[in-house]
Amino acid sequence: MVVDQNKYLKILELELEHLVNDISSVIQYEKELHDNRTHTNFVYLENLVVLKDEIMGINGILGEITNFKVGPNENIEEKLLEKIEAFVKSRGYPTAVLHLIENKMRKIEEIKGIC
Repeated sequence: MVVDQNKYLKILELELEHLVNDISSVIQYEKELHDNRTHTNFVYLENLVVLKDEIMGINGILGEITNFKVGPNENIEEKLLEKIEAFVKSRGYPTAVLHLIENKMRKIEEIKGIC
């Protein structure tokens, strides 16, 4: 199945928005653990910082890919991954952001293989 660039980017955008929602759910769970005194203040705050950094990184990527284009003979996945890697490194976001997005991109590839 050939997915044009706009559709690919829209699918990735939706996946990343869902990922932000998932991380937000983890933040809420961490807050519950902290409120129930399962996690210390230190653990809670450390986890909160990392999770919020991940959300900021993903939101930053969402802004970067909105108008992303490649030439007709270029591989969108490769070019996009290069851009995302450079963005994550230049902004100092956790490398987990890159891995999470790579997983979403692999998911899209798997779906393309099924359809």
